[in-house]
Amino acid sequence: MPKGDRYKAFLVSVVQRREALRTYAVVKPSATEALEAVEALSATGTKAYVVGGLSRDVIRRLKLRRDDIRLV
Repeated sequence: MPKGDRYKAFLVSVVQRREALRTYAVVKPSATEALEAVEALSATGTKAYVVGGLSRDVIRRLKLRRDDIRLV
């Protein structure tokens, strides 16, 4: 029986002119899905970049679940 998609936690930064940099922890199967999820929440005129990832230990300590998006 095949396993489902593996979910990973990506760090996605959102840059908007004259605003503070915001970084989100996003739990998705791929980096492109993480970018799409954050861009859907962001205002127009923003740019989103994948800047890193989180280890399994950090994911557990933050109690992140599938499809979570959390400002860090």
